[in-house]
Amino acid sequence: MVMNRFFLLIAVLLAQPISAQVFRGESELFGLEKYVPHPKESTKDVLGWVRYYIGEKGGSTYIVISIPHSTDEIEISRNNNVYIEYANKKYSKTQVHSTETNRLSKPYSRDKLFETLVECPVDESELCKRRIKKICIETDNDDEYEIEVEWYWGTFLNKMLPTYFTEAKKSAEKRKERKEFLTDTFGEKIPENIKKYLEEKFPEQSYNLIQLDTVYMPFRSIALLEYAIKNEIADLIYKSAETEEGDNGYSKLIEKGDSIVKEFKDELARYVDEFETIYAAEGGNDDYQRAVIEIINYNGKEKETLYTRVGEENPTEFDFRKTEEECNTDIKELEELVHKLRKKKNEKIEKEEI
Repeated sequence: MVMNRFFLLIAVLLAQPISAQVFRGESELFGLEKYVPHPKESTKDVLGWVRYYIGEKGGSTYIVISIPHSTDEIEISRNNNVYIEYANKKYSKTQVHSTETNRLSKPYSRDKLFETLVECPVDESELCKRRIKKICIETDNDDEYEIEVEWYWGTFLNKMLPTYFTEAKKSAEKRKERKEFLTDTFGEKIPENIKKYLEEKFPEQSYNLIQLDTVYMPFRSIALLEYAIKNEIADLIYKSAETEEGDNGYSKLIEKGDSIVKEFKDELARYVDEFETIYAAEGGNDDYQRAVIEIINYNGKEKETLYTRVGEENPTEFDFRKTEEECNTDIKELEELVHKLRKKKNEKIEKEEI
């Protein structure tokens, strides 16, 4: 399942220049102490941070709440109500602007662990006036999550919130200076790093910039996946060689192998989907500037897409399709190993029956 993105990338039509840019900045994390989903469940720490956006119409401030959970994803939708209660028993009301669910457990572990990120707009002056006592977020099943902000944390937060708001604004302003935007942009001027690359690669050809934006790309994720698959292959080969004839090691290895193969296939499919369905940048380490160039040569016009990791100068030479093919090959090898183990197990059973 592809993770939700806060801003879905809008395709840029060649004949319609777009100049919308959104820059995002964030503060450091702060504690919101505890939440109690159900009386019988153990409480878990809840974190938050301030997020600030700079767009065409100015700036807007949000608070992001990270809710940890166990084996199930929390169902919270956009426009659900959020109530912030203060120490003087007054409260302010806002609504969920966006949500995102992240998996906290290791990719191939049997037990799943999720966190839910809830983003909602807030009034900076109102939030800094008083100590926050409680935050209630409505869920999709007519329930709500209550975040109890204890006296110590509420007092500390009341003192530090102005600093967090300032941090988020400065972070967004720096991104604006570096042009690390989140949504589409289109302009006549080609970025210098792209221009230099084109002049070196196509010295005698003319070209046009037809699309420029900053997007999320799963290059690092699929590279790590390929590494993980190769490690599992090596581990399975080693353990199968060490498995003794008299124990039930084959059954355990087969069960684990089947599970891992499925996890690998699902994860690879997710990254392929993310690669083919481009999403706007998220402000993280997987953001790339994407430049679609129209190369004009003797054979007509050709398109070339260049990805440059945000903060770097040279376009990446990472070949997603090649890595995807290698992952598929490795997964097939892992499946064959599991098949051989199953065959050995069956042969062993047949011998024992004789």
